[in-house]
Formats: sequence, structure tokens, C-alpha cells
Amino acid sequence: MNIKTKTAPIISPSPYPTSLTCPILVYKRGGEYYVVDGHHRVCTKLLGGERTVQAIVFTIEDIEIGIIKTSRRIGRELFTIDYCRGGT
Repeated sequence: MNIKTKTAPIISPSPYPTSLTCPILVYKRGGEYYVVDGHHRVCTKLLGGERTVQAIVFTIEDIEIGIIKTSRRIGRELFTIDYCRGGT
């Protein structure tokens, strides 16, 4: 699974196990998806061997939000299992 991201991963266990059941928030632009909220939940699922996560997906037509620009600028666009393990 490759999902766009905006920040460095949080790889420590969550102190709130029930928060793992909440859907993540994802911004869709064109055919690309950017995680807005839920990076830890995605990493927890990926590291646990899961391939899917519930998400609330939103779009804003004809607007590129800052998350996209920032992720491109810092070179952190792909959300992979290696990324969750602390790699690039």
C-alpha cells in the first residue's frame, strides 16, 4: 500500500488502543491520496500485516492544499511499511 503522507511516522504504540478503530482522514487529489490524520493507525495496521484501513476521504475541487506541497518539498510522499519502520 502506498499512501501519501505529510509528516514523519510515529512508530511507538498508541496509549489509546480504541483510537485504532477510528477511520483515518484522507485527502484525494486526482488519483493520489494524502493522509491528513491517522499516520500512526496506518503504520500500526501495516506493521501488523494488514493491507486495508478504514478512511474518510475528502476532495476539494481545483485546490491543492498545503499538505501536498509540503510532502513534495520534503520528499515524503510515499507511505510504505519501510517508512513505518523508520526508513525512507
